[in-house]
Amino acid sequence: MVYAADVNVKQVKYNRDMMLILVLASGEGVTIGAHRLYAHKAFKARFLLRFALILLQTVAGQNCMYIWVRDHRLHHKYSDSDADPHNANRGFFFSHMGWLMSRKHPAVIAKGKTIDMSDLEADFIVMFQKLYVNIFLVFIKYF
Repeated sequence: MVYAADVNVKQVKYNRDMMLILVLASGEGVTIGAHRLYAHKAFKARFLLRFALILLQTVAGQNCMYIWVRDHRLHHKYSDSDADPHNANRGFFFSHMGWLMSRKHPAVIAKGKTIDMSDLEADFIVMFQKLYVNIFLVFIKYF
């Protein structure tokens, strides 16, 4: 009985540690991958790094890379207007989380179609993730 309790405690600690590692790593996938590499083109990366960052960004569950970058570019181009996906004029909660839980404003949809995404459309990994992100999320959930 004592052995079973000890194994259970070790499993809980392992799960806790893995969750912490995944939360921190997926945050880097968003910060370094989606934000710096793809949205702002701050640096160039080889295939393996791009693949790893997209995988980590997928784990974060913040849409696919293509949509994340498009929305972020919209945010910079049309900041604090109806075309800004996380318009601060709609409130603190909306600008931080609510925009992910509600339908996009019609201006966001219209202006989103005008954003140049040719660099992402030329990247095989980004377009592959865009097509299969929901399957990846289901797989990650049960992995």
